[in-house]
Amino acid sequence: MNFPTLNEVENADHVQLARWYRFLPSPMIDEIVVCDDKVVKKHDVLNRIIERFHGFCGMNTEVSKQVGWDG
Repeated sequence: MNFPTLNEVENADHVQLARWYRFLPSPMIDEIVVCDDKVVKKHDVLNRIIERFHGFCGMNTEVSKQVGWDG
C-alpha cells in the first residue's frame, strides 16, 4: 500500500482513513514522500491520517467490518 498524499488524506472518508490507519506500515522517522509536489515526512502524513480518523470517532464495529483484515 502506497502512502497517500496530504490532499488525498484531506479528501478521504472515514472508511478510507480506517484502511490507511490499519494497513499502512509505520514509517521510519526520516522517511519522506512527495505529496502534491512537496516533500514531506511520511510521519507527518500518518499523523494527519490519525488526526482525521479520530475526528470521525476512530474505529467502530461497522467500519472495522468494511475495512477487513486483508489489506
